[in-house]
Amino acid sequence: MRVLPLLFLLVALPGCGAIADDECFNPPSSRPAATRAHPESPALATMTLDDELVAIVETVPGFGGFYFGGLNGTGNLHIYLLEPDQQAAEAARGLLAGIFDSAVFTNARVVPVQGQYDYRQLYDWRDIVSGLATPHGGWTTRDIDESQNRLIFGVETQAALDALKSQIEASSVPIDAVLLEITGPITNYLGSECTRFEG
Repeated sequence: MRVLPLLFLLVALPGCGAIADDECFNPPSSRPAATRAHPESPALATMTLDDELVAIVETVPGFGGFYFGGLNGTGNLHIYLLEPDQQAAEAARGLLAGIFDSAVFTNARVVPVQGQYDYRQLYDWRDIVSGLATPHGGWTTRDIDESQNRLIFGVETQAALDALKSQIEASSVPIDAVLLEITGPITNYLGSECTRFEG
């Protein structure tokens, strides 16, 4: 996340991060390392964190993400909603507490925040943007940034950024929903350069 440092989520969900497969990361699915075990329901056994956050939209329409304010993410729990409402924010907080199994969510004061997109939209748009081909190397990182109610994509060069931006503008995805950044080449933990992923 951008507003909330990832330290909390990395502690809550060991192994969750941008680099997820044996070589670098796995672009076709979101956060596979965050897949949670559901022994009571085999159908839920392969759900990723993003799948579970998308499911919140079914119960709390308009849910678009969340972040903790304050120093080191220890302040209020801010919930993005298309129509900010305290009761809806409280309902989303309860579902988040169940997903993360953490008292940090149950103990925090909840603040509804105006969102522009719900999590289902961001989830679907991420897959669309991921599939866009770029002539300058493809994207290097991708995520749904819950703290900004946006998608975030990294590319290696300015040329790749310009190319991807043009393709997003020509797609059904609103360009304002996507944050683009230049990451440079991404290396894995062994120090070798990661594979570029192109649509």
